[in-house]
Amino acid sequence: MRYLSDIIIRYAEAITKTLPSKLEVCTFVNSGSEANDLALRMAKLYSGHEDVICLEGAYHGHVKSLIDVSPYKYENPGGFV
Repeated sequence: MRYLSDIIIRYAEAITKTLPSKLEVCTFVNSGSEANDLALRMAKLYSGHEDVICLEGAYHGHVKSLIDVSPYKYENPGGFV
């Protein structure tokens, strides 16, 4: 999250205390599109790969990184093909 406040910091600390010790970072986003885009970026950074598997009929949002992999738009107007 870009705008930190004491409430958000305390909330993140409370959440991470319930997780296994290796999971110590909490990230907040404003939408499902942001969440999916961040997850895709993190997976690429971690794995070093750009391959994506998604379900037919899945919907991921309207940001370019997700339109390119989402069957909802991929083969339809506004998609990659």
